[in-house]
Amino acid sequence: MRAIASPFGALAALALLLTAAFAPSSSAGPAFHDLKEAHGCSFLISDPRESGYHTLRAECDWPKVAAARVERVLVDLRGWDATFSHLSRSVVIKEDEGQPVVLRVGYTGKGFPDQSADLSVTQERRGETLVLSWTKAPQQRADDLVIEIDTGSFEVSPAPSGGTRLIFERSFEPTGGGVVAKSGETGATLRLIEELYLRATSISAG
Repeated sequence: MRAIASPFGALAALALLLTAAFAPSSSAGPAFHDLKEAHGCSFLISDPRESGYHTLRAECDWPKVAAARVERVLVDLRGWDATFSHLSRSVVIKEDEGQPVVLRVGYTGKGFPDQSADLSVTQERRGETLVLSWTKAPQQRADDLVIEIDTGSFEVSPAPSGGTRLIFERSFEPTGGGVVAKSGETGATLRLIEELYLRATSISAG
């Protein structure tokens, strides 16, 4: 396992009212509810009653973009603030060989105060699959306004028929009240996935 870094955290609030139909996705993990189909992806959310937090999941099939291009966007941690509109900054503050990278990020969005956090990010290669995951670093700055839970991952694989298979997950505390909180986080995730796709398709193949 090779450590690198990159994060994702508190996504901007965007009020979308979504109807959730119960649909367990796997007996090995949390039960997920279907939320929406968009951008070549199925978006799902877990019930927080067991864990105390939501997990948002996107399962995407992108036949027209190579996995290598998606990887190039994700591993460029210093460029995430230019790719993703919910980030006001993305600065690597610690990068030691064999250790997770510590990434300083700022989150911005309409309707809530700006937030910031230091994230511990790792990169792992599992066969042809790149797994980029993050969690809050053990030490945070005392003057930061930081969300309680900031954990997630991207899994990028070449699809068998060509293109990219992407799985994105992010866990967050269900604050802000029921449907509004869920719809806001889901709307932000829709935007994040769209921005990743647009950036991957715009870069050169080299």
